[in-house]
Amino acid sequence: MLRDFLRFRYLITPCLLEILFWVGLIIYFINMMSNFKFMISEKHIWQDILKFGGGLIGYRVLFEFIMVIFRIQKDLAEIKHTIQHAPEKQ
Repeated sequence: MLRDFLRFRYLITPCLLEILFWVGLIIYFINMMSNFKFMISEKHIWQDILKFGGGLIGYRVLFEFIMVIFRIQKDLAEIKHTIQHAPEKQ
């Protein structure tokens, strides 16, 4: 495990990205709730609610795109490992 980590075969970035996602989501939610009291008094409350929902969805999609790249790398590594250890057919 340590050898794979030192040779960059094991990546820590996906784990850090998941933590960053949840921390950022909590901060975004707290920020929007603190601004919600100002949104209630305005005439455009539905626009603000849509911005809130759209921001949540956009934030999630952004992180999904980043995570897909790391999953592709992991899947390619598994395919390579399977091919290298597969018995040869004659």
